[in-house]
Amino acid sequence: MSTLLATGVGTALVLGTGVAIAQSGDDDTDDGTTTTEVLDALQFNVEEERMARDLYDELGEAHDGLAPFTQIQRSEQKHHDAVSRLIELKGGTVPGEGEPGEFENEQIQTMYDDWLERGLVSPDAAFEVGIELEKADIEHLESAIDEIDDEDVDRVLGNLLNASEHHLAAFEAAAAGELPDTAGMNGGRRGDGSGPGMRPGAGDQGMRQGPDGQGPGRQHGLDGPGRALHQGPGGLAGQGGHQHGDGTGDCPMASTDDD
Repeated sequence: MSTLLATGVGTALVLGTGVAIAQSGDDDTDDGTTTTEVLDALQFNVEEERMARDLYDELGEAHDGLAPFTQIQRSEQKHHDAVSRLIELKGGTVPGEGEPGEFENEQIQTMYDDWLERGLVSPDAAFEVGIELEKADIEHLESAIDEIDDEDVDRVLGNLLNASEHHLAAFEAAAAGELPDTAGMNGGRRGDGSGPGMRPGAGDQGMRQGPDGQGPGRQHGLDGPGRALHQGPGGLAGQGGHQHGDGTGDCPMASTDDD
C-alpha cells in the first residue's frame, strides 16, 4: 500500500522526474519548482489528510471509540485545515469536500476503500492499517519537503511529518497491546503536573481521588507544564491535557505550528 501512495504522490508532485506539468508563466520557487507544482502537491496532501480523518473516524466508530483512532482523527482534521490555509495563502483553491469517504482522486479513493475494508475486520487489523497509512504519509511528506524549497510549505509539512511520526508510534504501541489513555496523546513522556485529576493515584489509574477529584493530572509532552483540558469536579481531566514538545497546543500529536 505504501507503493500505491507513492504512486499517487508522484502523480501529484511530478517533481524531480523531468515531467513538466506547469502552465506557461507560472512563477518559480527558489529551487525552480513552479507554483502549479507546489499547489498540486498541497492539494493532494489536503485530500490525503481528509482521507486519513474519514478513515480513522470510521474505524474508531466501528470499534466502539477505540483509541488512538478517535484522538488522531481530530488531529487529522487540524492538519487538513492547516494545509487548506496554506493552499489559500499560495493562491490556490482548496478541493471541495464530498461525502465522508468519497474522494475525487481515484488513488486516494482506492487507498481509503482498501484500508477501510481491512480495518473493519478487527481492532488489531485496524491498528495495522493505521501503521501502514502513517508510514506511507511519512514517506510522502519527507519527499515533498525535500523537493519543495518554500519556507511556508516546509514549515507546515514539517509539522505534519512530526505529528505523523507520533501517530505511527501510537499505532505501533496499540498493536503491541499498549493502548493509550484517552486524555491525550502527544508522543512525549509524561510530565509531573498536578491538578484536578481525571483518575486517582499517579494520574492515570482508577476513577477519582477525593470529592473534587484532586490528584496528579495527566500530561503528555517533553518536560513542559500542561494546560488543563477541563477544570471541574470529579472525572474531568486536570492540568496537563494535550500538549506537544514545549507543553502547548490543543491538537493531539500535533505541534502548535499546525494552526
